[in-house]
Amino acid sequence: MPPEFCLFMLVFIGGFTAWIMYVQRQFSAAQAFRNQLLVDNPLYVTSGFDCRWSITTLNDSARRRRRAMLVVAGNGIRLYANRHDASDVITISAESIRWFGRPVKYHDGRNKLWLHVESGGEWQLVRLSLWRGAMADTVRALKQIVPPELVTAYRRHRPYIHFGPVKAQPAEQDIHGAWSLEEPIWLYIMPLYVVLLRKDRVLRLLPLERINQIAALRRLDEPEADGLVSLTIEGERLAFAVKDYEQAATAISEAAKRSLEQPLARKQKKKDDEEDEWE
Repeated sequence: MPPEFCLFMLVFIGGFTAWIMYVQRQFSAAQAFRNQLLVDNPLYVTSGFDCRWSITTLNDSARRRRRAMLVVAGNGIRLYANRHDASDVITISAESIRWFGRPVKYHDGRNKLWLHVESGGEWQLVRLSLWRGAMADTVRALKQIVPPELVTAYRRHRPYIHFGPVKAQPAEQDIHGAWSLEEPIWLYIMPLYVVLLRKDRVLRLLPLERINQIAALRRLDEPEADGLVSLTIEGERLAFAVKDYEQAATAISEAAKRSLEQPLARKQKKKDDEEDEWE
């Protein structure tokens, strides 16, 4: 056997052995960290650092996607990015969650979960990615810590409505039919609310289930100006000048209609199945 081949095999075996030892150390460290987290008896902890996450603050910034160990406890969700430092954690309190849903039904491979979070006056979109079994366990635990109305919303028909944020100017009409516009704000439509923001700060939440009389209007006083989105919420009439006013009005109408729908019927599944499916 040529000496060059023997040297190659020694290097290969040594490298492979070192890689195996590295993986074992990483696994042991992750398991030890997980055991620390289990002391507090959370509802669910992922088996490793397989959760991929990203957080986008509307009109501000997006955090780069990272891996983490995900914990669902009675008071919320925690994402630990460092197995050696429990203080390196992203915390999402249960009371700050405004909506959660899976963009598509369960499938093999990685599944996605979106959460809308209102925290510190900001509106954040949290995107989680987990393997199917871990995602089912995460959703099952999450249902235990959010209000029942969010579980109902989770079970509604997909695709979920998201639109914006788009620039909008609050508008008022005088007795002569002319419209006056205020300083621009931002309008964002998601499955349960129309969110009004000034830059990255939440000004007001308009619950879709309380919105009616939605209309897209052209301005008769200035036909070339942006059109208007008009709506009524609990007797209060609101209007906003929006560039894509027809699309915005359609999105609000569709989201408002879906916010009143009954959840889809549960599919019959065996008791040992991972998680109830909602088509």
